[in-house]
Formats: sequence, C-alpha cells, structure tokens
Amino acid sequence: MMIGDIQEFSQPLPDCLARFHTKVSMCFAHESAGIDRAERAVARESHVPYIDPRPWLCAKQTCSPVIGNFIAYWNGQHVSYRYSQYLAVVMAQAIRARVHLH
Repeated sequence: MMIGDIQEFSQPLPDCLARFHTKVSMCFAHESAGIDRAERAVARESHVPYIDPRPWLCAKQTCSPVIGNFIAYWNGQHVSYRYSQYLAVVMAQAIRARVHLH
C-alpha cells in the first residue's frame, strides 16, 4: 500500500498564522497535482493500492493550515497531532477499503 504525500506550504506556518490570525487565507497553499500523478503512477506500476490524503487537507485546489476547529499543520510539511488524531478513523477506513479490494 502507498499513502500519498501531503501538500507542502512554502512559508513557516506558525509564523504566518501568528501574523495573519484574522486573515488565515494569507497562509493558504495551492495544491500541486504533479506529485500526486507521479505517486499514482508508481503505485499503479507496482500494483499496490494508493491512498491520496490530500482531499482531507485541501479543498478546491487550495490548502488551508486551519480546517474547522483544527490547526491542521504544525509546520509546512507535517500534519498536527490533533488533526492526525481526527483523521485516524478516516485513514483506517481508507486502508480497510483498499485491503479488502485486493
């Protein structure tokens, strides 16, 4: 099984959120589809199931460091502990679905 990468942010998120706490959109990143295509191709060529986590982190090709009541990222490349706990059920369901398909 292959789990895809998440969107990276180009700026330090704690600093950005502190600076723009009333306008979080200043800290958004635009989703990069190129990485996803390459990862999917590798998974397909390797005949392994692929899980794309980006829909849980991005909407309409824009990724926000804040999702609902969560600060979703603790830095530009890692999901926060609290948001990862929230996503644990979703990830487990995605893994089970792909394991049962093969």
